[in-house]
Amino acid sequence: MTTKTNANGYAGGHAFVGDKWQPFITRLGADCVRQAGRGRVGRAAGYNNHSRYGGMLLVATAVTGVLGWLGLWLLGHGVRADYLGQMGRVVVMAKQAVPLLVVVAALPLVLRLATPEARVGGALLPLLAAWLVLPLMAGVQLAAVPVGEWWRLVTAASMLPCVVSVPVLSLGLTAAQIFYLRGWAVTQPVLTGGIAGVLSGGVAVVIYALFCPEDAPAFYGLWYSLGMLTSGGLGAVAGWLWLRW
Repeated sequence: MTTKTNANGYAGGHAFVGDKWQPFITRLGADCVRQAGRGRVGRAAGYNNHSRYGGMLLVATAVTGVLGWLGLWLLGHGVRADYLGQMGRVVVMAKQAVPLLVVVAALPLVLRLATPEARVGGALLPLLAAWLVLPLMAGVQLAAVPVGEWWRLVTAASMLPCVVSVPVLSLGLTAAQIFYLRGWAVTQPVLTGGIAGVLSGGVAVVIYALFCPEDAPAFYGLWYSLGMLTSGGLGAVAGWLWLRW
């Protein structure tokens, strides 16, 4: 049996066939590299700057703020006239300051999870710590009053608008993030969507706090934190549905 030998000295029919197809394979590999630079892997490797993600967040937040203000105004919930005057009180300032901490802690996690095989590990701790501040504030106030007062504090007249408004306000921002992240190399879609949802919930709380008439930490500490958690759950579902490869 005659064995065919190629120019490189390799014997066997497979080597001969390999040489025949080598130009095609080379061109195919080069095309894959070019496509990667335009698609998910390319973006994760730095072809698109993270500032574009930040710009998208700013635009989506502005749109959410305007639409949220209009929707709440139509429902009879105007911006509090005394809110700026009350900002000097720590319990009022915390209504927006703590959710902003959640947003700041969530943002780098979303960007990290947009890269292939990303690992967050201990990086989740700042986000968890920021989120826990509000429930702890609620617990401190409830511990300082008789048990009989608990129900009155956590079920104020604006409970229903608060419970509904935060997740609803977060929907648009979560959708914008999911749409944008679909072009990245997300390999943990549920976690990525969940953290993006928590970020959106934090922004929604900052917006809603301008309208919320309740300043008791027992009230907003409970419902704001649950609202962000609900937004995170919605984001996790959205990630599972639309961020999988």
